[in-house]
Amino acid sequence: MQKRAVCLACLLLSLCMATAIAQEETLPKNIELYYFYDNLCASCDGTEVFDAAAQTELADVRELYPYDIYRINVFKAEGKQRFESLCAEMGMDSGTITLPVLFAGGRVFQGDETIKNNLREAFLVAGEDLFINERIYTPGTKKTGSALFEDYPVDPSAITVVYFYRLVCEECQQVAPIIDALEGSAQVLRINTRSGNNGERISAFFEAYQVPDEHRMVPIVFTATEYFAGHEAIAAGLHAALENAEPGFVFPTAD
Repeated sequence: MQKRAVCLACLLLSLCMATAIAQEETLPKNIELYYFYDNLCASCDGTEVFDAAAQTELADVRELYPYDIYRINVFKAEGKQRFESLCAEMGMDSGTITLPVLFAGGRVFQGDETIKNNLREAFLVAGEDLFINERIYTPGTKKTGSALFEDYPVDPSAITVVYFYRLVCEECQQVAPIIDALEGSAQVLRINTRSGNNGERISAFFEAYQVPDEHRMVPIVFTATEYFAGHEAIAAGLHAALENAEPGFVFPTAD
């Protein structure tokens, strides 16, 4: 009997190791940024605008995470093939996308101005997903109902706080110390609204809590019974609300 138990333990260990290895093989080692453009010029590479934006927008964050930038000209046959292949992997129709386009962490940004305005946050979100959350967002996996929050288990015996934020939000940076101070006294679920399906998740909260348009913002914190929108409201009311809060939390659903 003891020998059988040891064998079973070895089997479980092997399965865990195989799962970990498979996940490690699936996840890339670096953030992968794909910049696709269409350039007929033989004497220039067509990436000057993007390279200038990358130099400016990533100047103070490029050392946070290892990354690779792939500049791919779809005018060339191999470039077009790679573009269409990546679109297919992401469940997108390449014919509906306007070049230039940036693929970053499962998100797509079209046009030089849009790319420049979103490049910094896209880089940070991709880094957070890959190196902190150890996952990659795959578009086309829209979730509804209880599936929206199946990745967020809740301890029913704990007071729970759900905190929605953005990485480039100044108010969120002001709120961060308040949220950090809750660790140990409350279960804190932090959800980056720009990552994966989190836009759907915050929308579900907005609807369930009947949040008016003027309060649909980040940072925003939800307890089991109420919400606090913006730094001032969170700083003024969250601590007092949690002093009288009861354990337990039920996620909203969205169809």
